Amino acid sequence: MYPVVRHRSWLGTFLQAFVAVGLLFAVVGNAFGVQDASAMKPNLPETTTWLVIRHAERDGENDALTNAGKDRTEILQQLGSILNVAAIYSTDFARTKGTVQPLADSLGQEIRVYGQATDEWLQEVRAENNGGVVLIVGHSNTAGVIAGKLAGMEPFAIGHDEYDALFVVTSNGVKSSVVRLKYGQPSFGAPFASPDKMGPGKSSKIP
Repeated sequence: MYPVVRHRSWLGTFLQAFVAVGLLFAVVGNAFGVQDASAMKPNLPETTTWLVIRHAERDGENDALTNAGKDRTEILQQLGSILNVAAIYSTDFARTKGTVQPLADSLGQEIRVYGQATDEWLQEVRAENNGGVVLIVGHSNTAGVIAGKLAGMEPFAIGHDEYDALFVVTSNGVKSSVVRLKYGQPSFGAPFASPDKMGPGKSSKIP
């Protein structure tokens, strides 16, 4: 069973396959140190790949995952293992940590818990993971903001019932690029919590 990666524009099977295979080659190549001729030049900054997601399907107002959410964690585990994720960051909630726990277990890694995803925190994370593949899981009101900050762009909006968004940001400190994909089964119409119970809480809002 292979992880399902879907392109947001739905331009057909060929385009989906092309994007997915291109992503795998780009990220796996970076993860294993595969370089082209231009990358062999000295003093070039290393490229870091960021995978930014929202937690998987939430069980209503509860801080827990639905069965569909648990199925999505298995897809993420497969995808993250293929891409050789080197570091995993999550907020301190059961639904966010639960989303990446299967991947962390399969890689033998500890989940690195963060609170407020401030600019200062992102700078620290960049410095600690230069040249690696990093997964960050957040919430509907933070994951798109984090992806935007890493790419040097405006925040990306995520729907309340959208749990399948996958932002892939590549950055070498000089330039950045981002592609928005979808992974696993479509989540349109999935249950979600009321707005006042979404995200990491008022004390952890991102400016």
